[in-house]
Amino acid sequence: MKAKVFLLVSVALLLSASAAYAVIGWSGNVWPCNNATYAEDQNIDVYIEVWKEGVTDGEGQGAGITVRLFYKQAGAADYDSVDMTYNVDKGNNDEYKGTIPSAALEGGVQEVFECVVIDDTDGTRCPPTSLYGCGGDQCTNSPPFYLNITPATKIEVLVKFRLCLSDTFETVGDVCVTGGPPELTGWGSGVVMVRPCPTVSPKYYEMDVLFPAGSNPSVQYKYRKNGCDEWEDGANHSCTIDDSGPFQVLPVDGWEYIMPDCPTCATDVEDSTWGRIKVLYR
Repeated sequence: MKAKVFLLVSVALLLSASAAYAVIGWSGNVWPCNNATYAEDQNIDVYIEVWKEGVTDGEGQGAGITVRLFYKQAGAADYDSVDMTYNVDKGNNDEYKGTIPSAALEGGVQEVFECVVIDDTDGTRCPPTSLYGCGGDQCTNSPPFYLNITPATKIEVLVKFRLCLSDTFETVGDVCVTGGPPELTGWGSGVVMVRPCPTVSPKYYEMDVLFPAGSNPSVQYKYRKNGCDEWEDGANHSCTIDDSGPFQVLPVDGWEYIMPDCPTCATDVEDSTWGRIKVLYR
């Protein structure tokens, strides 16, 4: 009986050791995606997910994993680097976050970055696909990743976001626009949109959002419906803030790029004219 107990304990320890010393199984879902655009005076937060069987699939940070972010201006010989820190659980994965400081972007046209994931138990890392990094981005690109660096906006601009829902995409409750900039809640719950003319165009939504001077002119965003709880599927919408004037009206978006016919709302002049016509024919 003792021999069986010893055998069971030995097998359990062996299985435990195998899980602990298993190599990194996968890493990826890097954000931002290759070819994204950032203002030169802003820090860039970088995210990557890591999976190791028996380690990252528990609650909280899995032990024995180091993730490091490498970055440089395009054309520079050497990378700078910084440790990435555990951010949050993403299913069975651990997400790590690191930041490229704005000082590294000054005067640059492109910034290059990649992440390296190291298993501290044996010094191995995830299967490399480039000099330092491993794991593709959320847009299926492989490292290294290139970011476009651009001047920030010079003046504040009031941007009108517009959405047209089709009968296919019914909604109960509010519809919101959300995106990367803090003015769009940083991919949070979003900014509640309004229906400016529900009797004329009940599926048409819009919202004015003020972007201050110094903003990143490149904006990624999506819409949420059903009380701002249900996300759009598919690729992000995008726009470039035009700071040649204080106001900008974006083209009407369709939910998941499906564009139904949303009648435009009457202008103040049209409303006034129609009011006079109705008076004449009463």
